[in-house]
Amino acid sequence: MLAGCTASNDKASDLNKTEAKNPSASEKQKLISLSLANNVLSANQQIEATYRHQQNQLADSVVITIGQNRIGSIIEPKLNFSVDLNYQKTGRWPLLFTFYMPQGVVDKVEKQLLILSDIAPEPFDIKILKTYPHNPQFYTQGLEFDNGYLYEGTGQWQQSGLYKYKPENGEVLQSINIPDEMFGEGITILNDKVYQLTWRNNTGFVYDKKSFEKISEFHYATEGWGLTNNGTELIMSDGSETLYFMDANQFQEIRRIYVYTPQGPVTNLNELEFVNGLIYANVYTTNSIIAIDPATGKVLKNIDLSVLPTKLKPQKQIDVLNGIAYDKTRNRLLVTGKWWPTLFEIELVSKR
Repeated sequence: MLAGCTASNDKASDLNKTEAKNPSASEKQKLISLSLANNVLSANQQIEATYRHQQNQLADSVVITIGQNRIGSIIEPKLNFSVDLNYQKTGRWPLLFTFYMPQGVVDKVEKQLLILSDIAPEPFDIKILKTYPHNPQFYTQGLEFDNGYLYEGTGQWQQSGLYKYKPENGEVLQSINIPDEMFGEGITILNDKVYQLTWRNNTGFVYDKKSFEKISEFHYATEGWGLTNNGTELIMSDGSETLYFMDANQFQEIRRIYVYTPQGPVTNLNELEFVNGLIYANVYTTNSIIAIDPATGKVLKNIDLSVLPTKLKPQKQIDVLNGIAYDKTRNRLLVTGKWWPTLFEIELVSKR
């Protein structure tokens, strides 16, 4: 329901006609000023706006859009009007008001709107079901389970590579190193190909899954952190709150989402895994994994794994939690960390 909209069907028809005017209708120097009551909103709130015309004219209508998405329109808006946000994607978005004035004059005002999630993430603890050996020399950057085997991408200068091994005993079956000047990052498997990112070289590699032969390279403008896929598209993180959806063949960005809770953005998104329709993400330097709605960017789950470091045997070097692999066949969730000696099979336990 649009607040401030009491138009009849005839008025609505007039609005459609107004919007369909010949584009040559004059779009003159801006005569309208507009202010928002609040430019930070949750996805279920209303946009409240106040406008003024230099000659005190009233608009015939106003159309409100976010990006390319029309979220509402009002016939003969009052000077103070409101409209349901009706937009579920979180993040910072351009909010455009297009005013249709008498005599065919069109005036546009753009504002910036920050949309927070309207959903508090469900908190989870974990239960350890089983442990497996993990190579403590592996600085884990990407982890993927496929057809009974684990694939792992590792980092560090002059030590980065890609490995295939048996999860039961850690026996390495295949491996390949990446150039010494590159720092390996996230991996994912799609259509019998393994994709691997690098950190600051803006370069990724595509390998044949069976032979580990390098097929091609691809490039991206940001840092490379985590990588997963939804069955058709690659999904990449760069250490910010942004997740990029990319074409798996052309490596062009298709769209992006911004990851938010009701309190604000979640940055440092690192290793990724697509699990039952949600994107699971390690939050770098924390013992948390979050589950993200891929359509909106809203954080739906917050998983506390702080018990895991306490279960590790002392090692010369142990770094942070990182690495999520999902076994679809057996519905198993496997996690580890950088230089960790153990791989954990876990089960989520809701705190609610």
